[in-house]
Amino acid sequence: MAGLARPWNEEDRRKDIMNFKPRSEQEIAESQLFPKGVYDFEIVAAFDKLSKSSGRPMIELKVKVLDAKRGIRVVTDYLLEQRAMKLRHAAEACGLLGEYETGELSGRDFLNKQGKLKLAIEKDRTHRFPDKNVVTDYVTGNAGEDAPSRSKAFGHQPQAWRNTGNEADPASGT
Repeated sequence: MAGLARPWNEEDRRKDIMNFKPRSEQEIAESQLFPKGVYDFEIVAAFDKLSKSSGRPMIELKVKVLDAKRGIRVVTDYLLEQRAMKLRHAAEACGLLGEYETGELSGRDFLNKQGKLKLAIEKDRTHRFPDKNVVTDYVTGNAGEDAPSRSKAFGHQPQAWRNTGNEADPASGT
């Protein structure tokens, strides 16, 4: 009877069995987070939106974060006038301080910009959602004016791409 598998005995079973350390869903989720720290970033998508809570204009960013050991993650960040320091630091880190000082910025201004940011882990106090990485601030200083030309960390030139919400996100592979 060709094609039929022979019955397994206990010795065969032990040779072919996969050994692993069982982990909880929380342990798995935590292992996929980047630790708190400073990381290279690239803005891969940017959207001009209205805040659901206040109705005020905001910029939603899809930020590709690079860690040499852990790879790349995409984090969503929101820039709002109410968080003035973070908005100014984002503009400065992306070489957009001049545009910031006019009082007018759009998502399009941030697209493909690169620099450094501060990342943290936000714990869900309700325990309904997994913990997640969040951008707490953008690194400024001499990181500001040359930010748009920084492509070495990602090993490529920035993409000329803007997701309108109806397209696949190249950063996530979908």
